[in-house]
Amino acid sequence: MRFLLSTLCIAVLLAAGPVQGLTNGVRLTLDVSSDLLGENFHDDEAVSLGPNAAGTMIDFTAYGVPERVGIDALMVYSNRVVFSGDVDFYTNAEYHADEDLLDLNVTGGTFTAFWNGDYAGIPRAADVDAACFVTPGGQFLFSIDITTELPGAGTVTDDDVIRWNGAFSKAYDGQTNLSIPPAADIDGLYLGTNNVLYFSLDTTATINGYTGQDEDVWAYDIGSAIVTLAVDYDSLRTGADVVGLDKATDSDSDWLTDFEEITGLDEPGITIPGTATPVDPEGSTSNPNDNDTDDDGASDGEEAVAGTNPRDGSDLLKITQIDRGSLTNLVAWSTKTNRTYILEATTNLVTTQFAPVETSIVPVPGSTNTVRKHLTGNTNVAVYRVRVQTSP
Repeated sequence: MRFLLSTLCIAVLLAAGPVQGLTNGVRLTLDVSSDLLGENFHDDEAVSLGPNAAGTMIDFTAYGVPERVGIDALMVYSNRVVFSGDVDFYTNAEYHADEDLLDLNVTGGTFTAFWNGDYAGIPRAADVDAACFVTPGGQFLFSIDITTELPGAGTVTDDDVIRWNGAFSKAYDGQTNLSIPPAADIDGLYLGTNNVLYFSLDTTATINGYTGQDEDVWAYDIGSAIVTLAVDYDSLRTGADVVGLDKATDSDSDWLTDFEEITGLDEPGITIPGTATPVDPEGSTSNPNDNDTDDDGASDGEEAVAGTNPRDGSDLLKITQIDRGSLTNLVAWSTKTNRTYILEATTNLVTTQFAPVETSIVPVPGSTNTVRKHLTGNTNVAVYRVRVQTSP
């Protein structure tokens, strides 16, 4: 836990344990509308999904993609979302084929062509239905939905993984390397930094004794060449198929994804680990490689939870004043009106745990400071702390 110390007071941003990296923060797209964690999502949205929350990361229709287009390949780097549609479509009179990859600049709201599959040599009848970066914004792996011939790679099928580094080559044979049954098609890909290739299939399949549905994710350990079932998405029970797959990156382990820090946009599935409390930058940007951009002692993720500015060292959750009386103390701290707080106290910072003085404290609208009385009686309170109230 991160503390902001003084001799008589502590301001604590969170109560969720030490800062740690993300677990299970993924992005995915679906082939049909479906519910995840109680929310409904469409095939033209990139969904941010964590163990305790889900929400729309990108609504592609807001950027001009027609509603009839489903998103079936998804890759994220910097402030860019690279994607492919499941059908040909137009934006602003510009034609995009389903074998192309488009680059969406989410801060600028503009499309550029990331890769033209037709020019590269993919037949017009084929659809790029899965893709993942090998190097961010550069070399990538992909799969297509039919059996065809590709220059340099020869015959490829819908369960093969193809590499593009300026030319085509077959990276992994779906049946020989990945043990995929002939009837199954790869329709989701992600290459992890742990030397594991994650993939999803378009149908139920049994591999190495594991049976997975079309919404589940498989893992191919490149080093051991073993395939296992990685993720079983039990919540997808409406016939939806995972067709786009990507994982959130948190380079500086501050709870915010690199994408959130660069763009200021929220990935709703990202919460304080172990809780349902969102970590939303609310438009504030920060350094994805420095967990405390303004060096004020609070991590950028903690500032997102507290609603403070990660680029302003004077804007942070802190106790600003303590007035001690014989039986009553007054405690004041800086507040944001869209947060709820807990005030706690202890008589001995070393041997005595903090106990709540008051919970569910909602600041007065428009106020920047909150004051509370603490009836201490004859108890010698040594230290106070205040923290943002989190959701379990």
